[in-house]
Amino acid sequence: MILTAEVQTPRPFRTVRTRDLMPDEKEPGRLRHWIGERLARLGLDVLADDLSLIAGELAANALLHGRAPARVTMTVVREADGTGAVHLECVDSGPGFDLERMARVRDCAPEELLERCHGRGLLIIAALSSRWGYRRTTAGHAVWAEIGLSAPVDGPRREGGAA
Repeated sequence: MILTAEVQTPRPFRTVRTRDLMPDEKEPGRLRHWIGERLARLGLDVLADDLSLIAGELAANALLHGRAPARVTMTVVREADGTGAVHLECVDSGPGFDLERMARVRDCAPEELLERCHGRGLLIIAALSSRWGYRRTTAGHAVWAEIGLSAPVDGPRREGGAA
């Protein structure tokens, strides 16, 4: 007699959520809250602090330096083994980065950052993310950041309920 068993392996999971940014100084705070809620629904609350801070910085930069319309997209990809990534991207129709200013901030000594140098948001994003970058789009530019998922985190839950 041969015994067989059907083994169900978890499938890869992907979800995409977007939010248009309002031209309002309180919008980065609202976005941080929105990101935290979405991550909690997906069982990824452990990442909420870092990703909310990254999202707030992306939104603040878009609203301060970019042009409307601006939109944030959060993409969560989780493979069957629990690895994957959370990718945040903020797109606006502004001209992009002032690369000279970015170089000045990058070259600031730590003790100078608070007094003399501005533009620390991208430094925060770089410190908290696994990787980040920017690209030009047909309408402006996009800045993105990603945090990798290297181990299972309570299994994927779909928004609105358990897995």
